[in-house]
Amino acid sequence: MSIARHAILTVTGNPELLKSLQELLGSDQPIKSAPSPREALAQAQADEPDLILLDSKMPGLDTRDLCLKLKMDPRTSGAPVILLAASEEEGAEGLDQGANDYLICPLKPIVARNRIRNYVDLGRCIEALRRFSLVDGITGIANRRRFDEFLTLEWRRNLRNRTTLSIVLMDLDHFRSYNEQYGVAAGDEALRKIATALNEATQRPGDLVACYSKGGFACVLPETDTLGAVSVAERMRAELATLSIPHEASDTAPILTMSVGTATRTPSVDLGPEDLIAMAERSLGDAKRAGRNRVAF
Repeated sequence: MSIARHAILTVTGNPELLKSLQELLGSDQPIKSAPSPREALAQAQADEPDLILLDSKMPGLDTRDLCLKLKMDPRTSGAPVILLAASEEEGAEGLDQGANDYLICPLKPIVARNRIRNYVDLGRCIEALRRFSLVDGITGIANRRRFDEFLTLEWRRNLRNRTTLSIVLMDLDHFRSYNEQYGVAAGDEALRKIATALNEATQRPGDLVACYSKGGFACVLPETDTLGAVSVAERMRAELATLSIPHEASDTAPILTMSVGTATRTPSVDLGPEDLIAMAERSLGDAKRAGRNRVAF
């Protein structure tokens, strides 16, 4: 098996240990290294490695604390952690502190190489399953779980950077009547077309469009002010209009339309992502009360 470049993160300040790992894995399979637990967490969040090798002799290392932080973050929760221990007793203690397994140093090449390979495979399988669980089965875009996860991460990031964060909530007007008129299969096909159109309406790779509810969509817009959020919302509403999906059962228009609500906040410690969602839901309600097929903020 070929281990992908930078699939492994080693947390160590020991150059000899790092060199032995490089020799063990081969020059065509480089690994990244973090010289401290704090830098390891940042590196893992940025690279999302398949496996983390943790040197038990790292100064200032709190194995339990680092493993807990890795498991709590969706970006790193699927990466197995192997403790590089000096003894069986130390390795067993590492298992109690959250590590998935351990290797005794000095490393035995055959044992270490095969165990690392197996855990890289395991990490990739876990990540593939995690990503699959975050996709909506009908439209193929992000689902509500992924929306909640992404919004939480972006809330924290925008809180650190003191930048604005916006979300857009969208409800297809009279979609239940659409399903009753044309059938569930036609409704699912309409959702797929609309999801594609909404994705095309976003212009930045850092934005996320997701299924929010049955007949409802949402979009997270990092570092976006109110004017930018309304602009994206209007563009999305226009994209849906260009599809011209007939809806004879609608009281709003002869085609499928949607009501849209936006909300923008600069995150603060006394608020949370749920407060931003509540604001957007109020805006969405305003759009519906004003006659639907419009954007409110």
